[in-house]
Amino acid sequence: MLVPLRLETPRFGVGGESPIQQGQQRKLLNGVSRTPDVFTATIGSNDSGIDHPAVFPVLLEEQLIPTFSREGDTVLDNFCGSGSALLAAKGLFRDYRGFEVSKKYVNIALNRLAEARR
Repeated sequence: MLVPLRLETPRFGVGGESPIQQGQQRKLLNGVSRTPDVFTATIGSNDSGIDHPAVFPVLLEEQLIPTFSREGDTVLDNFCGSGSALLAAKGLFRDYRGFEVSKKYVNIALNRLAEARR
């Protein structure tokens, strides 16, 4: 069954008439909301003591993963580093797979996953 969608394009700010702005401002009115353009995760939410140069905030992953998957789906992180995405996926009841070339970071990710409670 196909349901026609009503689209509304609110106008605000400079450049409201540009095609890019119009596409970004569209909002579905059939009960399905649009994914936000901005996700917020404070730096203070990062786990401390992780030996990795660019630890991705788990709090941010916990916002992104439900946007693109459902419980039971598989989350793939092909550059998993210290395992932040995998940790978030585990907590959100997703299966997870990660790839990392550094054995050091693989061990860090495995330790973080082992310590996590489901």
